[in-house]
Parts: sequence; structure tokens; C-alpha cells
Amino acid sequence: MITKFISSPVKKRLIASFLFCGLISAPAWSAKQALDRVAAQINDDIIMESEVAERIEVVKLQILDSGRPLPPEHVLTQQVIEQLVVEELQIQLAQRAGIRISDQELNQSVSNIAQKSGMTLEQFKAALEEEGTNYSSARAQIKREMIISRVRQNQVNRRIKITDQEVKAFLASDEGKEKISPEYQIAHITVPVSSRAAPEVVAEKRKEALKVLAYWKKEGNDFKKATKQFSQYQAGKTDWAKIQNIPSLFDEPLSNMKKGEFSELIKSDIGFHVLKLIDKRGGDNFIIHKTHVRHILIKPNIIRDSNQAYMVAEDIYKQILDGADFADLARSKTDDTGSAVNGGDLGWMSGEELVPSFARTMNNTEIDEISKPFESQFGWHILQVLGRKDENMASQYQKAIAKNYLRKRKFQDELQNWLQELKDDAYTEIKL
Repeated sequence: MITKFISSPVKKRLIASFLFCGLISAPAWSAKQALDRVAAQINDDIIMESEVAERIEVVKLQILDSGRPLPPEHVLTQQVIEQLVVEELQIQLAQRAGIRISDQELNQSVSNIAQKSGMTLEQFKAALEEEGTNYSSARAQIKREMIISRVRQNQVNRRIKITDQEVKAFLASDEGKEKISPEYQIAHITVPVSSRAAPEVVAEKRKEALKVLAYWKKEGNDFKKATKQFSQYQAGKTDWAKIQNIPSLFDEPLSNMKKGEFSELIKSDIGFHVLKLIDKRGGDNFIIHKTHVRHILIKPNIIRDSNQAYMVAEDIYKQILDGADFADLARSKTDDTGSAVNGGDLGWMSGEELVPSFARTMNNTEIDEISKPFESQFGWHILQVLGRKDENMASQYQKAIAKNYLRKRKFQDELQNWLQELKDDAYTEIKL
């Protein structure tokens, strides 16, 4: 059992990663022992007494770490058995539903846990093995918890219904208005000057701030170059932040700025600020850049490798340049059956909807231009850009935020209802 053997401070880091970050719940690591007594039967499976004992140890650590008093032993035992029963029912349902976790997904989750524990993956493995915990067993338990999480998402989310009226009411509420208020990414450089400085000093500092602004603009808006050139001044960037989390003196300038613009110099009690709006999203202005694009896809398969697929794509590209009709070739040659009937037409797409190599080529291709064959994870593509437009998706964006928030708010209540139904429909016998 991982938390039983790992000593402090490693132990505390791992407890935090496994128990308090929600990645997995209190684990039971040991294999079922032949001499164990059966603690509970759940349909056709069983829980052994040793599993209950191990889970109790972990739960005690969690309770003590939180500063709460331990409940009576018999109460804790019943709570732990109940938890194990519920977990087993969810695993059984996942098996019936064919839910699987790939090795790639599992490896990523294990790496994330190691990172949250302040370790590299190799350090994490070594810590487990050094303290007597089998790494393979740890991976198996992590996989188990990932399966439980996935079956919950699948089963509970489909039960949650959100009406248009609920969305409207949420968006009209103060809470809703706060959730959909604009978010900003900004960068700034501050030239300090004391509020008690002489007028001539203030004037000199203002000139210096104007130099910073001019240099920053001249260097293609390159923030790194500007901060390196003026490293004596304070500089910083914010990730997506709402206006209430940004210094109030930036409120008015930001409200009138467009993406990529610089403000005029902003004077405060600590100096002059050079401010740039890197990006903005949300509010009543959520512009999405869309491209009308069509493509032809040639996939490698059992009779042709990637190089041979490229040669096919190259031949089609030359035919198009020689005057062949793109749509006719797409209907007869493409391996994308979904777009074939439309002559390869994908409609209006944003870069966020596409794999990086496709989005990059699309964005770098002029209207009516035919791209050279390029590769993605799906195969070799040839694309043509038919048009471009900006679309304000503010309404859709706001509704999506509202639905996501309402779904999260309803999830726990619906989860408890679903778990109760799961238990009611199962055969369960507690033997302790």
C-alpha cells in the first residue's frame, strides 16, 4: 500500500497527489489473499477483509492530516466497506460497457501524478520501489480509478438535462454575468518613478517609457526582446484574467483596446506603464477566424506505406495544377469518406477544430491557392482555401459556459442518485 510504506516528506507529497488532488481515491493495493475472510459480496465478485483493513489505514491518514477527529472504529469500517462496494459496482458496469483505458492515457496520468508529487517519473518509480510498493500494482490502481471516473462521466452526464430557460436565467444572474465577463491576456513594462519625484525627473522617466514603447513596437511586438533590452524595469504577463483580477488603473484603457494594440502611457503612483493587450475573449465580442476549406486525403494502408501515399498525393496535386477539377478528384480519390460526397468540402472551420499541421497549412494558404501535399497523423492532404471570415460566436460561447457550469453544479446531486440506483439494482451482502 503506497501511503503505508512511503516515509515523510515523500509520503506527504504522494498522499497529497493521490488523495487530495482527486486523481484517485484511497487505494487498496494488496492482492486478495487466499486466507482472507470475505468482507462483502457484490453480485458475482467479492471484497476481502484485507482490502478493507488497508483502505481503513489510508482513510485514517487522510482524516488525521485534515485535522478532523477519527470516527469510532465500527463506523469507519462500515463507511469503508460502503465505499469499496460502490467502487466495485462501477467497475462491473465499466466492464459490461466495454470501457477501456489505453496505455498512452495511463502513462500520461502516472506522469501527471509524479509531477504533482514534485518528482520525475523515474524518481516516482524509485520512491515506490524503495518503500516496498510494486510499481505495476500502483499503475493498476490508477487505471482502476480512471475507469471509475470515466464510467461516472458517461453515465451521469447523460442523465443531466439543462433547459434553455435555465441557461437564460443563469446568464441573467450576477453569478452568470461574472462567469461570462471578458478575460484578458496582457503584457506590461513599468518604468518606476516616485510619486514625490521632482517634475523634471517625472518628465525624464516619461521619455524613457516612450522609448520602451517605441522599441517594443519596432521589434515586431516581441515582448522578450523588449524586456531583455530594458531588463532594469519590471515586466510581466498575465494569463487569462477577468477585469476584477487586473489592476484597476488598466480598466479603462483595456475597454477601448483591440487585440494586439498598445495603450497610451499609463501613469500611476509607482511610475509609467506600457501596456499591450495580447488577446481578449468572452463578453459580447468573441471573434472566431473561420476558413472555408476543402481537401483530398490519401492514407497509408496495408498495400502502401507513407512514401507511396505521398506519391499518390503528389500525382493528384499535379493533376489539379494541370487543370483537373478539385471536387471531381476528391469524390473519386480521397480517403475521407465523410467529405468525399461534397467534393472534399469541409465547410467553415476554425484552426482550433483541426490537427496542428492541417491548421497551420490552412492558415498559411491564400484564398483559391492549392497547397502542396502535407502530412498529418491521418495521412497526406492537399487543401484549397475557398474563403475566410470572422464570426462573432459570443452568444454560443456564453451558452456553452452556462451549460458547463450548470452541468458541474448538478453533477454531484445526480451522481448520488445514480450511485443509489446502482446499489439498489445490485445483489450486495456485507459479511463483516
